[in-house]
Amino acid sequence: MTPGIYRHSVINCVFAAALLAGLLAGRPASALMIPLTTTTLVDRASCIVEGCVTNVSSRWTDDRAAIVTEVTVEVTDLLLGDTNRVTFLYKGGVVGEVAQRVSDMPGLTNGQHVLVFLRALTPEEAGRDRAVAGRKARHTLVGAAQGLYRIEAGRAIKDGFKILGDATVIDYDVDPAAIKARIRARLGASGRDRGVR
Repeated sequence: MTPGIYRHSVINCVFAAALLAGLLAGRPASALMIPLTTTTLVDRASCIVEGCVTNVSSRWTDDRAAIVTEVTVEVTDLLLGDTNRVTFLYKGGVVGEVAQRVSDMPGLTNGQHVLVFLRALTPEEAGRDRAVAGRKARHTLVGAAQGLYRIEAGRAIKDGFKILGDATVIDYDVDPAAIKARIRARLGASGRDRGVR
């Protein structure tokens, strides 16, 4: 390769790398999620409840590598499960002056009215954190923010995530009674409605 061609190739590579770095630096990183239908959320859930958020608290994990947020919901309508209060975790939160935002995880506050699809933490997930390992019936959201509706002004709304694929399969903004009827119908069709109020 002649010196002139070599120098031109190096300049092009440097320019391309600088352009890519500039594009990446100019926008926050965000994961793309595979869309989950309501049927899939129901099928993957071990607990589905509507209720009011009564406690939101964030803390560091044992190794101080990440912040997690613990949310308690007082149940007003139990669709799947056997509890009148449920606690679940999601990644991210605020501890003191340190905030950690995790892509596609919700941000909740006390007093919010929610409908959540939850699954039990795996033993591996629970074992990473002594505060979790010592407690029973701990949960996390099915599909991160896809597993949470905020109930506001008579609507069930989900947001805060980006989809890779057909977003039309997601019920983003629906009537709460209609989505709960669909959930109950799916539970009944799969034989999981026994004992559900």
